[in-house]
Amino acid sequence: MKGFDYSLENVLKFRMKVEDDKLLDFVKAKNSYLENLKSVEEIEAVIAKAGKPAKACEGNRLEFIKSQYYYLESLRRKKDKREHQAKEAGKTCEIRRMDYENAQIKRKTIEIHREKQLESYKKKQRKEEEQMLDEIAVAAFKRKLEL
Repeated sequence: MKGFDYSLENVLKFRMKVEDDKLLDFVKAKNSYLENLKSVEEIEAVIAKAGKPAKACEGNRLEFIKSQYYYLESLRRKKDKREHQAKEAGKTCEIRRMDYENAQIKRKTIEIHREKQLESYKKKQRKEEEQMLDEIAVAAFKRKLEL
């Protein structure tokens, strides 16, 4: 008797490969999102540190205050830009996650189909074995009657 041969095995392998690719895309998008969030936190820490009044620095001259103000404004703009990038990366991450989940669903669908086909194959095999055993039993019974 020949073994189980699933006709859609290539489709299953393809779906598994697509799922792996989608997972890699999702991981990359999530890492990008986390890097952007970390960058925003670092900028916030620098702003908090730079925003404290400097008592010993150059006697708080007007030029120093002006340069510190421009520095803080550039940090705030940079923070806003990073927040926007983090928001976009978050959207991309969510899209990639949904793509990955859809790929999982498609793969699982094929796997369920394969399991049902395998169960059907096993059921057919059991039926053939039972038939063969019945034939052997009938033949043995006929031989006993002939003796």
